[in-house]
Amino acid sequence: MIETLDALAAKIGFGLWGVADAAPAPAEEAARSRAWFAAGRAGEMGWLADSAEARLGVEAVLPGARSVVIVADSYGNTQPAGGSADRPEVAARNGSVRGRIARYAWGRDYHRVLKKKLHRLGDGLAAAFPDAAFRACVDTAPLDERRYAEAAGLGWRGKNSLLIHPRHGSFVLLGALLTTLELPTSAARGFPGPLAEPTDRCANCTRCIDACPTGAIDAGGHAIDPRRCISYLTIERRSVDPPGAAPDTHGWLAGCDVCQDVCPFNAIGTRHPLPVPLDFAPRPHAAGLDPAEVAGWTRADRLAATAGTALIRIKLPMWKRNAEAAEASRAASSKAEDAADLRQSPKR
Repeated sequence: MIETLDALAAKIGFGLWGVADAAPAPAEEAARSRAWFAAGRAGEMGWLADSAEARLGVEAVLPGARSVVIVADSYGNTQPAGGSADRPEVAARNGSVRGRIARYAWGRDYHRVLKKKLHRLGDGLAAAFPDAAFRACVDTAPLDERRYAEAAGLGWRGKNSLLIHPRHGSFVLLGALLTTLELPTSAARGFPGPLAEPTDRCANCTRCIDACPTGAIDAGGHAIDPRRCISYLTIERRSVDPPGAAPDTHGWLAGCDVCQDVCPFNAIGTRHPLPVPLDFAPRPHAAGLDPAEVAGWTRADRLAATAGTALIRIKLPMWKRNAEAAEASRAASSKAEDAADLRQSPKR
């Protein structure tokens, strides 16, 4: 049974995979989750709040599920160089990147790519086990993929709440295949192959907390306030602010990579990147977009720039809102730099 899974996953080309029991969230984690939602941290993500209870287990996704197969593919097309050059406010100031796009959205839409591969995996297993049921999930179902990925041995949830693999870092995309089959878990197999026991190795490190431009990560880590997170502000938040009232997104147009860029497990010499599927090869927008141009986009411009990518979910009014914020951030950074230059200039 597990040999069939391993053979299929390897043939399809997943970077990592593992199996977790389809158990619901432990009581302590469930309590933290309920408190998080009760505090209103879901912001405008009503769909997330509506499925809060369902996300504590898998029954709502596939009744009778007994196992969760978790897969991961790398999207880390480049390694962060480290230091201040990777800070978005510096990049915006020096003009190297005008409106930054998070790495996960550089290539094809990962929802489609991973879902297609998961369907192949499910079809292969169904051919071998015709009495079993399967369901593929990539973000859209009420399922906490990171919890099951941790249980499946693909790493641990870091202080920035993202899954971190000790060798491959955090630039990975997760998908899940739920099944009524009872598969041997990764723990029962001793976390074989490329997998690692899900031990929290963040220890006393606070780099992601310290580097977050908006202070969205809780002081103790392992919890995020999305209402302050740049990824939420640019992608999930649907409200369009009055002119001049958009929150500072520090030069980012879509998403944010800061907490991952500073993570020691993503550093050169520490991270051993998995092969990046061709589907995730960078498209032209990976180099950044000019906020002034985005502000003038038509519907056709938006479609041409984002078709086939995860950026398609950002609607035109949101793009214009994000462009205004990115341009304001660039202007503020440039003004601050000019002031610093004046202070350092020798008096005549």
